Amino acid sequence: MLDVIWTTITTKGSGPLSRHLVHALKGLFLFFYRCSGNREVLVLAGPVTLIAVGFIWLAGLWLGWFLLLLGVGGVVESNTGTPASVVQYLYYTGMTLSTLGIGDYKAGNDFVRLLTSVAAFNGLILVTLIITYAIPMVGA
Repeated sequence: MLDVIWTTITTKGSGPLSRHLVHALKGLFLFFYRCSGNREVLVLAGPVTLIAVGFIWLAGLWLGWFLLLLGVGGVVESNTGTPASVVQYLYYTGMTLSTLGIGDYKAGNDFVRLLTSVAAFNGLILVTLIITYAIPMVGA
């Protein structure tokens, strides 16, 4: 989230993660352009970079919340109360960050409920900031 906030809200330019990703993709697209000589390759650079930055932000947030929730424990199946497996924690984290929350898994104690609420709000903020970042980029 630090990289997201740095990139979208501050006037300091891209955050460290975004900056390295953008430079790597720029080099990759220039390499493909030099090899092919086709300028159409460069047309894809903007959209691919924008999608890649958003994906990296989402993947990082998902991984962070997954590791936190897995470390704390306390996610259970709604019907049986059986503790969730590692894959189910990954699923639960994704459902929480997307604020979808289907309800097939739930927090088993108050602390995990609080963390789930914060994670859902964090996911909502991330989506808002990605859209805020993407609209001017697409317009440019």
